[in-house]
Amino acid sequence: ERNRVDGEAAGTAPPRPGGGGGGGGGMAAVKNTLPRRVLGVFFSVFSTLGKVAKAYPQAFSVVFTALLLAMYCSIQAPRTGIVMSTGPNPLLLSSGHTTFFVPPATYLARYMESNRFINAESSVTRLPPGGKAGSLSKVLEDELENRAMLDGSAFVKPSGRKSAFSLAATAQKTLSVREILPDGWEAKLSAESTAATGEEGIESANGGEEQNPVDERVIYIQNVADTVLEAATTVLSAKRFTEFSGTGDGTPEPVRFQPSPVDGRKSGGTLVVKSLGDFGRFGLQPLRVVHQEESEDAASVVFSTLRGGHFDGEIRFAVQMKDAEDNGDIPSIAITASLV
Repeated sequence: ERNRVDGEAAGTAPPRPGGGGGGGGGMAAVKNTLPRRVLGVFFSVFSTLGKVAKAYPQAFSVVFTALLLAMYCSIQAPRTGIVMSTGPNPLLLSSGHTTFFVPPATYLARYMESNRFINAESSVTRLPPGGKAGSLSKVLEDELENRAMLDGSAFVKPSGRKSAFSLAATAQKTLSVREILPDGWEAKLSAESTAATGEEGIESANGGEEQNPVDERVIYIQNVADTVLEAATTVLSAKRFTEFSGTGDGTPEPVRFQPSPVDGRKSGGTLVVKSLGDFGRFGLQPLRVVHQEESEDAASVVFSTLRGGHFDGEIRFAVQMKDAEDNGDIPSIAITASLV
């Protein structure tokens, strides 16, 4: 023991087991062996996989491919909806831009901000004599005037071989302002008119002009109709056609329209239609605004299809205030969608 103490004093004796110097060396040894252990685990896994692949090559290939596909889908599905095709491709049997799952809104926004969408040309190349962009959808206006359209009805008009379009379809929904008026509005209006009769009588006796109660009713109805038309025009201008038309049960909407974040001459949107894409998946149809007008009692916007989609033509959305014969003096709002 005395020799060991003298050796420690001289610095030539080995450190005590479990001492300070030995503890530091032990931690360094643990740190040095931990990466080796991790590498050893990976080496064992890959070695086992190699043996399995060598013993069962076909089964291993199938399982390995399925794992890679599942990993790819788990990453791409939330980001892009898994793009199957970005345009018509005869080699891939693709008719246009297609995603396997519902494309998220962020993917559609990135797509409509890309040069591929902004610089895309109209796919409508065949126009009738004297026709111009935005005029094809007006071929159905005469049909709407000549045809007794029922509420919520639609009709399809096939065209001949010499026509500039192969199919024309339109649907119309009429909303009576009576459905918007609150319950008991006539009684409330009559009560307010009666309460003001005394004051109006005094004014009339003093030479003032008394207002006709019938005129108050007409003004009230017209104000409500103007409010409904303004709301419909706002939706039309903002291109929020399908924002409030969800199924309500969590299933994907069969038709969804997302407006383009780009304003101005290149404004438009993308129509996502279930079963329109390849093999019955979700088809993306790029659209661009080619005509838009607004008047005192009507508004409309016309979209033209762009290259890269699934069909060629125009889509027209319109709202119009009109007087229905069965509603008397209560007007209605007609919402029309046309596809040529």
